[in-house]
Amino acid sequence: MVRGRQAAAPRGKSSAKLRELIDLAREHHITCRLARVKPSVMEVLARNGVPEAIGADQIHLDVTEAVMAELESAQHRGP
Repeated sequence: MVRGRQAAAPRGKSSAKLRELIDLAREHHITCRLARVKPSVMEVLARNGVPEAIGADQIHLDVTEAVMAELESAQHRGP
């Protein structure tokens, strides 16, 4: 889990790096989820295709929701 607090709004380069991280994680069968993304940040991410890259179901309102979704997903995947 990557947690950012009081981070500046991302720019294109930050969005590109986040997409690279998502791709790398996927290659290694690691799930990425976003939580508590501010609307202004989401606008930048959306302009750069991050929601499509990660999947809308991987973006959550809060950390608890993200953790619960991951736990449920892990149960369906199995060991």
